[in-house]
Amino acid sequence: PGRARAAGAAAVLAFWAGLTARRAQVWSDSRSLWEATAACAAGNPRADAGLAVLRAGQNRRPEARELLRRALSVAPDHAGALFNLALLDFEDGAPVPAEAALAAFEAAHPPGDARLATLRGKIAEEKGRLSDAAGHYRRAAALDPLYALPRRNLGLLLARAGRAAEARPELEAALRLDPADAELRDFLAASP
Repeated sequence: PGRARAAGAAAVLAFWAGLTARRAQVWSDSRSLWEATAACAAGNPRADAGLAVLRAGQNRRPEARELLRRALSVAPDHAGALFNLALLDFEDGAPVPAEAALAAFEAAHPPGDARLATLRGKIAEEKGRLSDAAGHYRRAAALDPLYALPRRNLGLLLARAGRAAEARPELEAALRLDPADAELRDFLAASP
């Protein structure tokens, strides 16, 4: 009887080990994770929003946009979907819809998101409102002192405006926060 129990326990263990190994493959990268999640939870706004980010990264932007809209049709105040739709609009050269999506994000969520302030800065910069852009970047840096992008953007904005003395500390801070930014390192090395 002891051997039969041990054999039964080994069989159960082998079965569960196989299921675990199969599940681990799903978690091996973000592509397989979001595709499996979306397949298991069709119509779930979080799954659609996650898959949309993946599709945008694969340069399947129309599909990403459709997934974000579908997520928002189920959950109109889904933070990730609102923010990423604004980001897609901005990257696709549509600042007006991007600002509308950001306004919807702000209406649904309390202020204080550094990513939001940074994107507002990029939109303002794109529209030539450089003073507004600098203010948004400064606000973003204050909201999240460990977020390199607003400091990088502010430093580059100041450098382009000929304000090198103000730009350098921002750029150096951004590089400390993101030491892998080779482009910024090269820019600083070439700047007086």
